[in-house]
Amino acid sequence: MTFKGLVGVLSAAVVVACGNRVTEVMPIAMLPTSDDADQAYVAELARERIPSGLENEHLVSPDRKMKLELTHDQGLLGGQTGFYGVELVELESNQRRPILSLWEADSGSGVLINVRWSADSRAVRLKGSTQGYHRHGSEFRNFDILYVVNDNRYLDLCGCSSEREALHHAI
Repeated sequence: MTFKGLVGVLSAAVVVACGNRVTEVMPIAMLPTSDDADQAYVAELARERIPSGLENEHLVSPDRKMKLELTHDQGLLGGQTGFYGVELVELESNQRRPILSLWEADSGSGVLINVRWSADSRAVRLKGSTQGYHRHGSEFRNFDILYVVNDNRYLDLCGCSSEREALHHAI
């Protein structure tokens, strides 16, 4: 077998061995405005502390109809690669909707994300750090996003007024 043929076979094996289970989703988040229809969710979730950790009670919506689930790409030996996805799962139908993808903020540390659902289960706040939203990460950044479930819409809670900025840093 020629060197070129051997490289082709090895390349094919690597592609098969590395599983891309995560759908890339980069949130396009808008700054909330005072007349935004979802301002009630901003008011509710921006002032509440976000519990740390990803225990099941944090991931399941208050109405018990949905949950957030983490997925990850697999490396050559089947281990996690550091690229994660957050999927919204409707529990009755098991229908899945990818809502966010991200690289570990610090390689090998695991995903750094905390979540808090609105009381009516129609919005969820996602706050953490990442090296980027695509498979080939870029630069470290913090994020604080409000995801509105029914509208499949993202609101940016990081770049807000000084009052909200003070709340942001207090969490």
